[in-house]
Amino acid sequence: MKIRERIIALAQSENYAPLDKYELTKELGLGKRDQRKLDHELRLLVSKGELIKIKGQKYCIPHDADLVPGTIKFRQTGSAIVIPNEDPRNPNASPIDIDAEDTSVAMHEDKVVVRLYDEHHRPRESPWKRK
Repeated sequence: MKIRERIIALAQSENYAPLDKYELTKELGLGKRDQRKLDHELRLLVSKGELIKIKGQKYCIPHDADLVPGTIKFRQTGSAIVIPNEDPRNPNASPIDIDAEDTSVAMHEDKVVVRLYDEHHRPRESPWKRK
């Protein structure tokens, strides 16, 4: 089994907790020789939206962290929509509207990850503002 397939299988396992790349190396039983291959595969999986990096440089499946990967497309007003990546778990995913103040530094056609909030439970401050 290739490293990419092993990473995905591990991340999709029922009792998986997010791991950093060193913990993944140990969990997959890889040696120092395979570290470059692992780094390459992790970058590739993150760029495709199949894995995401969360706090502490740990990797997990986006849906396990209640996140939706996709491509952002801006309107002239500054607001945007995110077109979710194709996902067999949710084949009929609809575009997600993003308010202008929530787009941060994203550019048109960027790959982004969106956390969905209920209107009543939305954070009062933007998570991107520095204090």
